[in-house]
Amino acid sequence: MSLNIDKIRARLASSKKKGKTDSKAKDIIWKPKAGKQVVRIVPLQSQPDDPFIRLKFHYDFAGKNYLSPSSFNKPDPIVELSERLKKNSDTWKQGRALEPKLRTYVPIIVRGEEEKGVRFWGFGNQIYNQLMETMVEPDYGDITDLNQGYDIQVDFKTKEEVKKDYPETTIMIKPKPRPVIEPNAPKAKEIMELITTKQPNLFDVYETPTYEVLSAALEDYLKKGGEGQQDETAAPAGANVVLPTEEQIIAGVPATVPVAEVSAPAPKAEATPTEQAPVSPTAQKAAAGATTTTEELTKVFDNLFNDA
Repeated sequence: MSLNIDKIRARLASSKKKGKTDSKAKDIIWKPKAGKQVVRIVPLQSQPDDPFIRLKFHYDFAGKNYLSPSSFNKPDPIVELSERLKKNSDTWKQGRALEPKLRTYVPIIVRGEEEKGVRFWGFGNQIYNQLMETMVEPDYGDITDLNQGYDIQVDFKTKEEVKKDYPETTIMIKPKPRPVIEPNAPKAKEIMELITTKQPNLFDVYETPTYEVLSAALEDYLKKGGEGQQDETAAPAGANVVLPTEEQIIAGVPATVPVAEVSAPAPKAEATPTEQAPVSPTAQKAAAGATTTTEELTKVFDNLFNDA
């Protein structure tokens, strides 16, 4: 058998692209280290009235992580299959296992590392809800304000410390407001420019896969019987996975060979209240008909250093 040079070239190109992506991720994505550190959420340059970027991911799916197009209300074949399976009580649990996981990102600067500029911090619902509750609390309000905002202490404990299967992150909003950067601090103007007009793009790290790419990943996942899916509901590797037809799903008839033994009934559908994000001053202006653009951020920059 002769060597497939084209295949090697393709693999080499893929390896180089991955290396560049990994490098970007280290520069753009911030992950807390063990212990306490202080960060400051700053206004998002592309969306100053709302710092939260909520993304859905298929984690460890057929050995890879994928950003779900459903994050942007676009079709996702894995989500489509998940919805089909959840229509049938016998496969509802498997449908739940295929749902993408939600993660929220905010732009931050890290105290002591301000010269590195803006990075993105990702977290789960517990921290997201705590931040929103703080923002609607009158004593705090817009904690992202560049002049009168609030720093956040992040306390990260490893799974070994907490003796659990996962690490724990807790936050505390500092009680006193402070400027994002003191005007007389070293390189203050350069740092302020990084914060207001030179923010990195989160989507340089997380690219949205095409429908075809996710379809191929789904096919591979099903062939392997759910191998790599970290969920107790996944079928064992190598299992003969047979999905119900659309008719079987609608009729509530199980597939000839179920995805896995399931005893839990499907929950009753409940109306989900519309999530109300905190309204910052810039958001209020937008609601009143004012246009919010990056000009507001540059004005803050100019005003802060007028007398500097």
